[in-house]
Amino acid sequence: MKQQSENFLDFIPNRVIPWEQAEDGHVYLIKEKTRKRWLKKLIDLMHRSQHFHIHLDQLGSDCWLLTDGERAILMICQELRAKYGEGEKQIEARSAKFFVMLRQNGFIQLKKTENSFD
Repeated sequence: MKQQSENFLDFIPNRVIPWEQAEDGHVYLIKEKTRKRWLKKLIDLMHRSQHFHIHLDQLGSDCWLLTDGERAILMICQELRAKYGEGEKQIEARSAKFFVMLRQNGFIQLKKTENSFD
């Protein structure tokens, strides 16, 4: 039997890094600059922050806030479609690209839903 390919939108994203929400509703992610102790000491000597703060735009913030480890990417896109309506033409494409970038940078992990195939 031919194995069907997995649909990326069927995966469930789970946040794995700290984050905060600004007063304007935008989210920023907090990523450690390094794990190497000697580099951390150097950063301290330079009186710099040990973390990067990655500020998300409105769509990215909305995606992040809907990421709860329960909803699949497709469900998140459906909720975004309900919020933005037809004015935003590329919700699925933009959201999928956003989640790919989050995964590549280690900000989320993805797990399969029952709808995805092994």
